Amino acid sequence: VGTTGGIGAAMHELACLLADAGVEVWLYYVCLSDTLTQAARDSASAEYELRGVRFQHVEPTRWTHNLGLTGLSYAAYRELTGPDSPDFDWVHFPDYHGLGFYFLGACEQGLVQPRPNTVVQLHGSTRWATEANNSLFSNEDHVIADWMERRSVEWADHLVSPSHYLADHVSDLHPERRCADIRVIKNAFRLGGGSGRLVGDGTDLTEVVFFGRHEPRKGLVNFCDAIDQIHDLLAARGGMVTFLGSFGTVNDEFSGLYLLERASRWDVPVRILPGLTRAEASFYLDGAGQALVVVPSPRENSPYTVLEALAAGRLTLVDFWAPWCVPCAKIAPLVEELVRTHEGRLTVFGLDVDAYPAPAARHDVLSLPTLIVFRSGTEVARLTGTPSAKKINRALAPHLELP
Repeated sequence: VGTTGGIGAAMHELACLLADAGVEVWLYYVCLSDTLTQAARDSASAEYELRGVRFQHVEPTRWTHNLGLTGLSYAAYRELTGPDSPDFDWVHFPDYHGLGFYFLGACEQGLVQPRPNTVVQLHGSTRWATEANNSLFSNEDHVIADWMERRSVEWADHLVSPSHYLADHVSDLHPERRCADIRVIKNAFRLGGGSGRLVGDGTDLTEVVFFGRHEPRKGLVNFCDAIDQIHDLLAARGGMVTFLGSFGTVNDEFSGLYLLERASRWDVPVRILPGLTRAEASFYLDGAGQALVVVPSPRENSPYTVLEALAAGRLTLVDFWAPWCVPCAKIAPLVEELVRTHEGRLTVFGLDVDAYPAPAARHDVLSLPTLIVFRSGTEVARLTGTPSAKKINRALAPHLELP
């Protein structure tokens, strides 16, 4: 929805996966600065309906004139317990900004009947993010958010963390919530979201892309320092530097001003694209040519960057599919079985050609489903239609590093 990323992306993926598994899912969207147009709401509602998810846009002004953090949490509580909502079995909140504060508090006081199971998913609290940016609370909202987040963690029936690192952080703040009480489960995501194209040895590199919120904990300062070091090489190649991700602050200064100051030292084009949606960012990166995409976070809530790096050089199978394609659904169990059978030796991506048409066009995908096997970015095998498991494994066998 809009430029939602981070915890919003995690909630989106979880909702879609649960719906795929046959669970009735309602997804409530609450925005700090409500800039979602009616057209965007209608589009989101229609898209989620196709995925089997009920999309609910929360109108804070329907319930309160307070549009601060407490007002948004109160609006979420009223919406979840209002006449238009069913009695839920489970209610799943992110920790960030204590969005579940009022609802969880009402559950504690017996005001929500029947009482659902409640989950708070750790992503990175205000305190953790502030410390990671080597900063201090600088306004009243920081203090309010910290209080609401802490109480939400205390009142939730279950805590889920994407990493042991975040679980340890919460356990240090809440001794009563021991690590044993926190389930460590990686953020759910569906296979897909890009072409799987790999950069070679860097000899043809012409663009370096920073990917992440523009703040110190995401490595923005380190990235700019690195550009200082490779600037002459990049300039000699006619290269450029691109910044994706939303604006933040650096040393209590708007990151846009910080980037302008740093970029004034470089004799290469600089592009800043802060407003892209997840799909738009993926599309941009897919067409970025000889680009190196960097996620230089020195402190991260879940080390996905490491997992992405491990995939480099591995044999990769890309399943080109579409939601309307019946044969695609038929071979989906075979593709899932490949993930289990060849774990550690084969990386599998599912790529929705409706959402990402450019990779399909570039690789001449003319029918669905199409399975293409790549080694270091080069196609080594291709299967179309609904091949059997035996045929798929026969195509993979020459390229797998068998034990």
